[in-house]
Amino acid sequence: MCEQYVRHCILPEIGEVGQKKLLGSTVGILGAGGLGSPVIQYLAAFGIGKLVIVDNDIVEEVNLNRQIIHNYQRIGKYKAESAAESVKLLNPSIVVEPHIIRLDEQNGIEIFKGCNVLVDCSDNHQARYAISAVGVKLGIPIVTGSVVRWEGHVTVLNYQNGPCYKCLYPVMPSTTLNATAKTVGVVGTICGVIGSIEAMETVKVLLGKGEILSNKMLMFNGMTLMHKVIAVCYTFYNFFIN
Repeated sequence: MCEQYVRHCILPEIGEVGQKKLLGSTVGILGAGGLGSPVIQYLAAFGIGKLVIVDNDIVEEVNLNRQIIHNYQRIGKYKAESAAESVKLLNPSIVVEPHIIRLDEQNGIEIFKGCNVLVDCSDNHQARYAISAVGVKLGIPIVTGSVVRWEGHVTVLNYQNGPCYKCLYPVMPSTTLNATAKTVGVVGTICGVIGSIEAMETVKVLLGKGEILSNKMLMFNGMTLMHKVIAVCYTFYNFFIN
């Protein structure tokens, strides 16, 4: 077992058996931006055997307050490729598969086929509906998170008959309601907090350990450092617009 995973292997919840399970797992990630940065880095450090990264954007200077997997030397490079480079620097033993493409339901099924968990790090409703539909069709659970301003939330969808994104949002909200970092701003560190929780939930789902955020949502406020976990239902529509 690689020296990199020794601190995992001494944990009773993981051990060598659990670490081998992680090394044999494949995780698909939509988005290599603010949330994708910590998700990809921590999953790579954790030793997830294969990461499939989907993002068709390029690195811009405006991204660097929060998208810490990239740097100034990577400006102009596709985010999926930049993220793959960072993964290889952190953990050269794992496989990284970057896809420079806008995800939709059709190509997503082919791209994410064979994944054990999907992680939604996108920043718009269209992408979330797409990855949710892919997860439902392939029978793959989805860890999804969102950040805006100083706040963020995380939930797990399509897990053991739990709700999908469309269950929570039956009608796609208007694009005018889609608050994003570009329209209202975001604190870089909130991406780190929420992305780290997404990575942790991903590992828990893979290992089948702990309380999974299925049928419930963790909400965090960076200004107050208060958080709460609330039950979600099929009429949750528009509680948190991003």
